[in-house]
Amino acid sequence: MVDALSIVRLTPAWDTPAIREELAALPQAIEQATDGVIYRGRNTLTRLTVAGREIVAKAFPPPQTLIKRLQRFGREAKPVRAFDHATAMQRLGIGTPEPLAVLTAADGRGWYLCAWAEGYTTFRRVSSDQVSEHQPLCSALGTFIGKMHRLGAYHFDSTPGNILYRPDQLPPVFLVVDCNRMRFGRIGVWQGLRSLAQLDWHGRLLESYCAERGWDAARIRWQYRLRLTLERWTRRLKSFTRPLRRKLDL
Repeated sequence: MVDALSIVRLTPAWDTPAIREELAALPQAIEQATDGVIYRGRNTLTRLTVAGREIVAKAFPPPQTLIKRLQRFGREAKPVRAFDHATAMQRLGIGTPEPLAVLTAADGRGWYLCAWAEGYTTFRRVSSDQVSEHQPLCSALGTFIGKMHRLGAYHFDSTPGNILYRPDQLPPVFLVVDCNRMRFGRIGVWQGLRSLAQLDWHGRLLESYCAERGWDAARIRWQYRLRLTLERWTRRLKSFTRPLRRKLDL
């Protein structure tokens, strides 16, 4: 049972008494769901139907003490940031599943609801060994990330699991998910290359990314290689510190 539930973000099309009543019962339905669970871990992703529409609900656990203190100084909760950032992405013309609602409970739990992306899959399905077989797709992705950065949208976790595409669609159309960790503003070379390094893939995104941003790939290739090295060491450090970071909800 969820006490003191608040609807803190809501798409205008859903602002009706009937849908609000349906949303009020949603957290309990998610907790009891056995079908439609896409992922279960620290956060849970569940596919379900609301107001006759297929959606994805991402459930966030209560934040730990450190995060609560940060929120007192104006930092929004994760599901609120996910909604606001996705809305900003849409205004910029960058693909992301439509943000629909944010629910929060008095105990700190939160739920972010967005549209289900029918037919899309993550880039996790394209392993590093298969990259050479998907060069047109990788080139298109480099262009897409370059456009994001040129428009001033930066995702701090540009990993294969946070980028969706449709395998049957040409030219490729991409969607960015998990948007709670983003910033908007000018993005320089060093920071921009971090996104490519997070994807790795043997540098196959660099040429199209630089072309989109108007940069000379040959002149910054050494910076990209350095970024790759740093990113690989960062992954090892994150793996080592993961238990502590999860305990602190970082």
